[in-house]
Amino acid sequence: MKKISLTPNATTGTCTANLGERGDFVGDETKMKLYKDAGEGRWYAMATHNVKEDEAHFYDFIFRIPYEGSVTNKVYMIDKDVNNPNTVNATFWEFNGPDASPFIADKGQVTFTIDEKEEKATASFKFDAVSPTHELVTVTEGTFDLAGFDASLTGPKEHKATGSFTAEVQDGEDVKQYSAVEFDLTANPGNDTNFPVEHWRAWSKQPGSPNAVIVLFVANTLETNKEYTLIRDSAEVRAMYIEFDSSGISSYLSIDGKVQLDTVQLNKDSSLDVLAGSIVFEAERSDGSKTVNVKKGLFNFDGTKRPA
Repeated sequence: MKKISLTPNATTGTCTANLGERGDFVGDETKMKLYKDAGEGRWYAMATHNVKEDEAHFYDFIFRIPYEGSVTNKVYMIDKDVNNPNTVNATFWEFNGPDASPFIADKGQVTFTIDEKEEKATASFKFDAVSPTHELVTVTEGTFDLAGFDASLTGPKEHKATGSFTAEVQDGEDVKQYSAVEFDLTANPGNDTNFPVEHWRAWSKQPGSPNAVIVLFVANTLETNKEYTLIRDSAEVRAMYIEFDSSGISSYLSIDGKVQLDTVQLNKDSSLDVLAGSIVFEAERSDGSKTVNVKKGLFNFDGTKRPA
């Protein structure tokens, strides 16, 4: 199996549970996720257990929790109603090679604590979940203790931009259209999580089907009217394509492609600027199991204007 170079994870922590006949769930510390989807009014918390090392056999937990700011030991019931603003949705996924089976929780309970300012969340949980073939998994003694919001998935907190981002996403034989309606353009320092040098984060989101995000990380040294190559771990420009819903998330990191920067009017001390151009890239899922291709990408982020 090829060696996968992963981007360091923004969320750290632990997640454990008892899965009955499947044994114990012990979360992989490199695959935790915690973020807020302000549009949905939900927290998302996710963890992955590797059943067998170096093989594509793993389990996922995905929790979709009502957003009520910081809460302490708040008890939520679990059900399957994704439109109920007061209950939690939970999914247990089993991935084994090319096969993936979701187990949707229909009853259970989560006791949840989150400190939004400190970006920390803890919970205890238990639930019963059923697969499409009516197989049952009972999850007991569940806990998670997570820290750090994933900025690539979290929508903008304050500053928002206007703009456009359209593309075609080739996912196997399926071609999906991407047309974003939410935008943000912010200056950021270098960090070990998403990008190593000072950069601009150009964030866009398409709600609905698919619910998806494309994020560009562009070094503040790049010039206009120039093409740049997307490679894994580039210190010039990177891209991410992310799809997510109540049953799971797929995050893809750019490994190949081209970015043409047609307009770069950026002030390193401000987010109120403009970034525009075109992009095509191949992106690999963070566990290395799958790739997608983003084609015909056209983007224009205008930080000088705020959406109405």
